[in-house]
Amino acid sequence: MIRRFCFLTLLTCITTPLFAETFTGQFETIFNSIKERVLTLIEEYSDYLMYAVGVLGLLIGLIVFTIQLRKLVRRLILLTARSINRSFQAIYFRKIRIISPSMLSRFVTGLIRLLHLFVYLAVFYFVFKYAISLSSEELQIILLPILHNIVSTILLLFIAYLILSGMNSLFSFIDHKIKKGLFKEIRPIRWRGLEVLSSQQIEDLLRNSYTVIKYSIYIIAGYLFLVLLFSFYSISLSWADQILSYTVSPLKAMLRGFLGYLPNLFFLIITFFVVRYLLGFIKSIFDRVEKGTVSIAGFHPDWANTTYKIAVFVLLAFATVLVFPYLPGANSEAFKGVGLFLGFLLSLGSTAIVANIIAGTVLTYMRPFKVGDHVKIGDTVGNVIEKSLLVTRIRNAKNVDITVPNGLILSAHIVNYSSIAETTGVILSVAVNVSYQVNWRLVHQQLLEAANRTEKLITKPEPFVEQIAFHNSTVEYSLNVYTRESTRMGGIYSNLYKNILDTFNEAGIELVQPQYLVERDDIKPKSKLQKTKKSKKL
Repeated sequence: MIRRFCFLTLLTCITTPLFAETFTGQFETIFNSIKERVLTLIEEYSDYLMYAVGVLGLLIGLIVFTIQLRKLVRRLILLTARSINRSFQAIYFRKIRIISPSMLSRFVTGLIRLLHLFVYLAVFYFVFKYAISLSSEELQIILLPILHNIVSTILLLFIAYLILSGMNSLFSFIDHKIKKGLFKEIRPIRWRGLEVLSSQQIEDLLRNSYTVIKYSIYIIAGYLFLVLLFSFYSISLSWADQILSYTVSPLKAMLRGFLGYLPNLFFLIITFFVVRYLLGFIKSIFDRVEKGTVSIAGFHPDWANTTYKIAVFVLLAFATVLVFPYLPGANSEAFKGVGLFLGFLLSLGSTAIVANIIAGTVLTYMRPFKVGDHVKIGDTVGNVIEKSLLVTRIRNAKNVDITVPNGLILSAHIVNYSSIAETTGVILSVAVNVSYQVNWRLVHQQLLEAANRTEKLITKPEPFVEQIAFHNSTVEYSLNVYTRESTRMGGIYSNLYKNILDTFNEAGIELVQPQYLVERDDIKPKSKLQKTKKSKKL
């Protein structure tokens, strides 16, 4: 073992100088080649190395500046909030708090954060712009537009965030006020004593308008945001132009159409005012005729309303024919088709309406009754409370309003109790039956006494009594009285019946109604014997 170790040691001592001389020369050659290569690379890429070192230094400086600026902003916000909460007092206007310390503190801290963001963006922009300026011109041409677009996008997003936050705060404030009853003090809109819009209708209209305006603002803001965002990049610039054209092109077309339509619009406006003043002039004339301040020979005042409506219809029809060619789209096929379709529907569904209008016009000029008259039309009896071209409304003694189409009235019998009541009076007739044993003079006396006791009757012409029929056991008398209160005929009849009963009871006269006994020969009652036999058989 020792011999082997000694042998190897001796062999190593002999061979080591030989190998050392050989490998030393090779190592020197390799090292020199590597050194020359490294020096060559450093000379070729010295600009890039300097650029990388400069960018690295800028990044380190930016990171340090950001950290220090963030600490400074935090301290500034904390000091500002403390000083405002200690020294500032709330501002009131008419016992309403307008600005509180917390509100002012949030506002100021928000401004500080906003300033911090702008400073950070400015530093970021100038640092990267300086870093890009250190590079070659080709790289600057590529990177500078990208940097501008990135910064513009960040600013746009931040501005959009601020606008959206402000809009949300504003709309939340308005919603809160609406829930608390912002529209409670709204009064209804009246025109000439007529309530055009109630408070609830105005409130609903304002709520719906507010909702439409709110969402329209959101849509417009989002639309403008997309247009601006797409305009920052060359790849999406055509998208921005296309989206913008979707709105601008219709607006331009509408503006050109409006400017081209101005002559026709002026003609329509002039025609509108001329027709309006003509209608007012016609209405003033017929109002005076209806009130009696202006009289026209052969023209009754109750014709004024219907004649006015006919004149208005004729004037409006003439104005419609006159302005129709000047309406927008009047010559288009779609407009003609819609007009034809509406005319067809109107002709199908207006047959009864036209018949009633014609009947109402005829009834107006026939003058069979007027508003306030007590009439009988068919089976309907009552006072006329309304008369129009389509229908007539009658209120009966039970205080029930009955609407009768004018077409039915024209084909029915009309009894007017009020037409003669204002002059000589209308006759009310009551029939009674009295036995033959009672003197007719006494009956006349008691009936006339009952008439004298009844109110709402007139004495001239005087009441009178007639014998109108002889029955088997009674004589039928008829008491006829005059009254001018035709609208109270039901009450007058009731009082007259009551007074007849009183006077006849005082005179000891009995009212008798004729009775009839009818016996049929074709049906004979069966005897009791036959009934009992049948019951036994069962």
